[in-house]
Amino acid sequence: MKKLIDSLEKWGRIFPKIGLKMKFSLLFILVVTFQIKAGSTYSQERITLDVNNVSLIKVIEEVESVSEFNFFYSKSDLNLNRKVSIHAKKEKIEDILKKMFSGDNVYYKIVDTHIILKRKEKPQIIDKQDEYRDLAIQFSVSGTVLDEDGVPLPGASIVEKGTSNGVQTDFDGNYALQVADQNAVLVISYVGFLTVEMAVNGSNVVDVVLKEDAAKLDEVVVVGYGTQKRKEITSSVVSVKAEEFNKGNVSDPVQLLQGKVAGLQVGRAGGNPNQPFTVRLRGVNTISGDASPLVVIDGILGGALDALDPNDIASIEVLKDASAAAIYGARASAGVILVTTKSGKGADQKPVLQYNTQFSFEDISESPEIASASEYLSLGGQDLGAETVWLDEVTRTGVSQIHNLSYSGSSSGGMNYRASVNYRDVKGVIVNSAEFQQLNARLRISQKFFDDNLNIFATLATTSRGESQGFQHSLSQAIYFNPTAPVYNPDGTYFETQDQDRYNPVAINDQNVRDRDLNRQVMNIGADLKIVKGLSFSGSYTLQRSTDLVGEYSKRDALWGGALVNGWARRATSDNKYQQFDATLNYSGGTGDLSYKVILGQSWNNENIQSAIASNTDFITDEFSYNNLAAGQGINRTGVVSAESNSAQPQNYVGSSQQESISNAYFVRTNFNYKDAAFLSMTYRREGSSRFGTNNRWGDFWAISGGADVARMFDLPIDQLKLRAGYGITGTLPNTFTGYLSTLRLSSGGFANGEFISAVTAATGANPDLKWEEKAEFNLGADFALFDRRLSGSVDYFKRNTSDLLNVVNVPSPPNAVSSQLRNVGELETTGIEVQLTYEVIKKENFDWTVNANLSNAKTKLIEFNAESSQTILRSRGLEGAVAIGNVQPVRTEEGEEIGQIYAQPFVRYEANGDPIVLLKDGTEAVFDAADFEDEAVNVGDALPDLFVGLTNTFRYKNFDLNIFLRGTFGHSLVNESRAAYENVSGIAIRNILVTEGEFDQSITVPHYSTRYVEDASFVKIDNLTLGYTLPTFKNSPFQSLRIFATGQNLATFTGYKGADPEVRYFDPSSSAEGRRGNSFSGDLLFPGIDRYTTFLPTRTLTLGLNITF
Repeated sequence: MKKLIDSLEKWGRIFPKIGLKMKFSLLFILVVTFQIKAGSTYSQERITLDVNNVSLIKVIEEVESVSEFNFFYSKSDLNLNRKVSIHAKKEKIEDILKKMFSGDNVYYKIVDTHIILKRKEKPQIIDKQDEYRDLAIQFSVSGTVLDEDGVPLPGASIVEKGTSNGVQTDFDGNYALQVADQNAVLVISYVGFLTVEMAVNGSNVVDVVLKEDAAKLDEVVVVGYGTQKRKEITSSVVSVKAEEFNKGNVSDPVQLLQGKVAGLQVGRAGGNPNQPFTVRLRGVNTISGDASPLVVIDGILGGALDALDPNDIASIEVLKDASAAAIYGARASAGVILVTTKSGKGADQKPVLQYNTQFSFEDISESPEIASASEYLSLGGQDLGAETVWLDEVTRTGVSQIHNLSYSGSSSGGMNYRASVNYRDVKGVIVNSAEFQQLNARLRISQKFFDDNLNIFATLATTSRGESQGFQHSLSQAIYFNPTAPVYNPDGTYFETQDQDRYNPVAINDQNVRDRDLNRQVMNIGADLKIVKGLSFSGSYTLQRSTDLVGEYSKRDALWGGALVNGWARRATSDNKYQQFDATLNYSGGTGDLSYKVILGQSWNNENIQSAIASNTDFITDEFSYNNLAAGQGINRTGVVSAESNSAQPQNYVGSSQQESISNAYFVRTNFNYKDAAFLSMTYRREGSSRFGTNNRWGDFWAISGGADVARMFDLPIDQLKLRAGYGITGTLPNTFTGYLSTLRLSSGGFANGEFISAVTAATGANPDLKWEEKAEFNLGADFALFDRRLSGSVDYFKRNTSDLLNVVNVPSPPNAVSSQLRNVGELETTGIEVQLTYEVIKKENFDWTVNANLSNAKTKLIEFNAESSQTILRSRGLEGAVAIGNVQPVRTEEGEEIGQIYAQPFVRYEANGDPIVLLKDGTEAVFDAADFEDEAVNVGDALPDLFVGLTNTFRYKNFDLNIFLRGTFGHSLVNESRAAYENVSGIAIRNILVTEGEFDQSITVPHYSTRYVEDASFVKIDNLTLGYTLPTFKNSPFQSLRIFATGQNLATFTGYKGADPEVRYFDPSSSAEGRRGNSFSGDLLFPGIDRYTTFLPTRTLTLGLNITF
């Protein structure tokens, strides 16, 4: 029969606070203290049973009906008609099992709520027809059979291939077997695990690690506030297990999902390790809020993924459609990513110690084609007497190291624990910057009481991260700075040209610092209580505290930074206190062929943020850096602007703020299951938030979805064909906590009657009618499996409308106090298709090959922007790098059109004098003039792709494994700002130029923008290639398993794009002042598709790693 084991462990919802400077040894002492003989999660449950002379199958059904246990067995292993009598009152399941199978040749094992039954088989020589062969058996083999976590598998079957000569493992997973000769092949099998074949190859010790068979397991998937069996899910949910994660140098755990989930895009232009990856699920869902999915870590909303070590993550579930995400209400508009961290598993598990380490080497993989010093001079460049390769001066091979140590176990007293500590030292490719050091520690522990009716759990986690962010502007300056300029003057000072916007790249790195210290502590405590059969209560409280401290300093003689103001320093700090309380009441029951589960719950959270910022200028010394703002003499001055800022903001400023947000929600979800063939799910959540006024403080979010396994209902000759459909409403909160209120600010003031007077003025206008941004989404899908589940997958179509878009718009003043206001102004529409496939191409004795593929597309259209104004077209900022194109706004978003449309005038040719000729709308030709661009430009490209593709090939040959991951993006274009500004000789007297192969012509004398610089950026990347080898273990070996591996990341890119990196630009970082300094990690969502010349260069990484289990 095909009932099988749950492959996903129960996940915790917890975290506490560990001192930041606690030594590793102290953590291990704590863990060892917790390891008092512990117990299984369910095996202590007390059961009352009174049956007399009934069949074994009736007893099994009775146990299943009065408890949470399910039996897994093969009919051929049991005599189900055997009569049994059992009289038990509040006895443990193990005692009842002993009575059920006393004197019977049956082995049983309890795994959480599952009881595995197998026939005991004694070692025997099967082939008795050839007595000579019996005498020839003389080679002894022994070993241990473990699961992937190093837990012994008692009762596993080991059989010599081609015979019935076999044994079963004992309680500790050990076995011993006599085989024919040293060339024998062992077949190892265990319920719920993949069967493997291992050649003896002359070894007397053959240890085996079995992998769970996810295709055959009745898989349980984490969903919001609980779990569901995979077969019962009626919405679009994808689960990715730890063994499926991407490998290598992972600076952000979201990289683990890159290319794994159809519809989920994870990308980053360039290789800055301090820059978070952009995450988009099913296109663009908002125009001003956070477009990234909600992250929930062990039940904690808004968790920080970068505070986790990938080795601590057990699985990640992605809730893609509204019917899956509606239970999270106002924060689930962009979908939900649920992260379950690892915990101790099993009952009475021996302690397992694991150590993982890796070292990475990172270099720039691609850079623009620029003139060498000799080429530069031949083109008329200014000769400054040196020959400097500036990129070599400011970059390095980034060497990183990661170490993770974990210790886990459980014991018969009901305790389950796992502790881990992780250290990461990541060095980027820019000298003296683009690096971070991070220390994580995490402890999860639970304890059962009162016959397992009460489970108390807790999680403590702490993260300390120090970043040296530096300024990636040094890269763009290194590309375009005069290649004949020296690094230093004869007196040892930095050489500077004094030319506008040209700065010594080495000086930028050495004379300017930007550091960040982030500390986060999380505590989660809670309890699960079984009230009566089928009814349980869960409650948890979370406290998360994070502090973020940024320090910047530009030295007194730093031309790029502080020289014009005699040094500039800034300190910014933020303290965020987040509290969350969750309470749920769960009931499961049924009648006849119908079963159901109901969850009622409340979720309350409070977020309190305090921040302060101060900056100063005119320092008497550089010795204090940013650590003594009082040493600056400019605090009472205003209007002084540093050279690098390109901003009208005064550089002397003191400010502070405090804001608080509270939300409270009540929710209910009901799931129905009819004969494991038809399923229905209904969700409702009512949520209130202090970010809205009393007129619209509460919002209603709901969903309904259903599914039917057609293959099961009509007995079709396929493994699965489940059809799904769902509709739901989710929402989005405004970024600001006080958008509905009128706020005040201190103005710069002025002189009146010879006296300086400060004034308080309105900063933002009140909008008491501000309401929730809502997303309505319809999803239609199908899950299928064929050929004994060798081919499986899913197909989804979705359409969603996001209405009442939140955005700051211009309003008339008067009557309004200020000219801008946060309003609900528009509507988006997104449609798309997603396909996910898994195919086991080959499954042989020593060779496996599995292909995982996914493809998706999503197109977002702006249906309406602002019904109260005539504004229907929104435009990006102008291009940068050359004055001649500064007023050109290449990307537009227009009502009725898809977001991110690229506009340009068609390029015709260059005249002999170098003038660029473009085509006008009336068909005539003219010399490019930026003043004509607004009226004459036409739509020439789409900034967002038509198709995303991920393809993973996994191979196994004996102890070797190979994983090749390719990622492709098709149908998007990029505005190549670097070529438009620098692929000409107009500024060669003061800067270097681009000499792009096949494009550069020295007769091009002026910068311009046209279709010549709008390029198809479709690409295919060999994103990740990992080769591993698992060493055979021997008797008395100090470790249970040992694996070594090598990973290459971003190994090759196949594209026609002539820039350094064809990655999708999901936003325009130059829409902010920080972006113009090259340090913005966010920007305007309405204007994707511009490859700014200040973008960090892409990198290639080689990683060597080691995984050991003791």
